[in-house]
Amino acid sequence: MKVLLVGAFDESEITLAPIKVGRELFRNLASKQIEVVYLCYFDDGSKYSRVQKLFGFEKVNKRIYRCGIFPLIHFVIRYKPDIVQIINADAFYLPIYLLRPIQKFRVAYLSHSIISYSLKNFLQISCYQKLRFKFIEKVVLKYSDLLQVLSNAEARFLIRYLRVKKDKIKIVNNGINHFVIEKEYSDQTDSIKIISIGSIYRKEKAFDFLLNALAEIKNPVILNVLSYEQQESGNIKIPENVKLNLGKPLTEIELRKEFCKNDLFIIPSQYETFSISLLEAMETGILFIASDRVGLTSRFPESFNKFLVSYGNTDKLKDKILELHKLDYVEKNKLTEEIRKFAEEFMWEKISNHYIKLYTELLDR
Repeated sequence: MKVLLVGAFDESEITLAPIKVGRELFRNLASKQIEVVYLCYFDDGSKYSRVQKLFGFEKVNKRIYRCGIFPLIHFVIRYKPDIVQIINADAFYLPIYLLRPIQKFRVAYLSHSIISYSLKNFLQISCYQKLRFKFIEKVVLKYSDLLQVLSNAEARFLIRYLRVKKDKIKIVNNGINHFVIEKEYSDQTDSIKIISIGSIYRKEKAFDFLLNALAEIKNPVILNVLSYEQQESGNIKIPENVKLNLGKPLTEIELRKEFCKNDLFIIPSQYETFSISLLEAMETGILFIASDRVGLTSRFPESFNKFLVSYGNTDKLKDKILELHKLDYVEKNKLTEEIRKFAEEFMWEKISNHYIKLYTELLDR
């Protein structure tokens, strides 16, 4: 089986989730003796010229190449893949769909979010960019052989509103890397240390929901918010009992250690198709609270309902924070074992096997 991964690529440890997913999928497929190549684009307009975007070609790493439009087409023709796995939404790979009926390869598209839904509800971008992204989505939904989505809610939206055929859609999981860094609770203090991940200004991350709940708590709260880039608090209204720390971006190991310094991980999102950060937090065993809009929660066993709140229900979020904080350390440490056991099922070793199974099924159709 020959697999061609196409999408954004970044070797740095601190990067966006879709890029991290593509990179780890490539590494794991390669480790299983799958013949795999990764193609990315000269997408940074401030760094690369128009000539490079059209004709450039350079080696990034072993079997990873950055190429312009015409070298992309030439490479696909010469490589003759069985599967083309598209990692993220971008216009540069669209010529691949013109080659699909000629070379008879199959195209799989991994949807990290539904573009049209995000454009309507969350993203503030120019009209030109909106039209561009809508066009990309229309092409990939119509001409991909397999659509990989991260939640049942996404699948239902595609079927109901975008008229995608049900048999083209498969639910997939994101994965994480394993680190033996574990949270251990001891006697509680009056103050509550909370950690969360994401941009505080992005509407879908719903930090206003979290701050409104924290304002109702009498305990002092230390809220640590981290993202893949440094943030500023700006004009955000912070409750008097809350100390907000906007931490610097951290590597995976540093982030796991930071999780363990806190009492709770909270993800209050209004729209979150999966959440790798929640899964990474769970691998340490830290107690957490997630809104029911987080896609990963659909995989939870019934016993994990104690960690969920309905999005927008400020009173329930406040009560849940206090409930988990007041547990004695023996009970907390018992829960950490359950949480870590759940996260074990999402290591990249297992997740990549599922991708290979989907590719095999796709080729057998």
